[in-house]
Amino acid sequence: MRWSGAARTSRGESLFRKANKLLVGGRPSEALAILEKLILPPFRKQAKVLNLMGECHLSLGSPDEAKVCFEGALAINPMYLRGYQNLAALMESQGNLAAARSHLEEARKLSPLNPERLYCLGELCLRDGAPEEAKQYLEESWRIGQHVPAARQSEMAETFLAAGLDQVAEELFLQAIDNAPHDVHLYNRLGVALRRQQKHRQALECYQQALKLDPKNEKVHFNLGVLHFDLGEKNKALKAFRVALDLHPDFSEAQEFLRRHFSSQEVSSSPS
Repeated sequence: MRWSGAARTSRGESLFRKANKLLVGGRPSEALAILEKLILPPFRKQAKVLNLMGECHLSLGSPDEAKVCFEGALAINPMYLRGYQNLAALMESQGNLAAARSHLEEARKLSPLNPERLYCLGELCLRDGAPEEAKQYLEESWRIGQHVPAARQSEMAETFLAAGLDQVAEELFLQAIDNAPHDVHLYNRLGVALRRQQKHRQALECYQQALKLDPKNEKVHFNLGVLHFDLGEKNKALKAFRVALDLHPDFSEAQEFLRRHFSSQEVSSSPS
């Protein structure tokens, strides 16, 4: 009997691997047909089987069925990390950010030192209107794993900037510029990160470099205006805002800044 049981286990594992290979190869229906056999006797229900069934349903465009499978996997094994991750991704795709956060937080309890998961939690918190929690997760993410692939440096820098972690954003924008030294957007956003840290001279150099690459970039002229305003140089600020609006007359952010911080008389009398 022991030999027979071992044989059944071996066959089940073989079928599971075959199903996984089919799913990876873009054949989810065939994979699902195999997995549906694996949840029936003589096989024992396993979390990984139900989870893979959920992934097949997702590939087939059936999120409700996928959710049932992921929840079933966790009912069998509440320690099954991938089930939480899949549920979080599914909830996020459906716009339920609070549920996505809840599932990722459960995954974090099982694996607390995963920087990518912490980063995802921080990003979710930002989008869900919880900036302080976002900042905590993102700080922890950066502390644990500071190596960021080149392809994600700019994206992650924006997230840290949105969370008010300006020094981390500065580091990531600098790394991104090393890999893309002619990207105007990167110099512009680095300038924002520097200005927020009161590094005015370095911010000015960034905007000047950006304008060398693209003299008609209205966003850079706008940020240059904000920098001059921070320094109390109102005439220079007005000149920069005027250039931004000449380039893009419907630039609402520039219009709003002028409305809030300058009188109509100051705007009309500013030198060209």
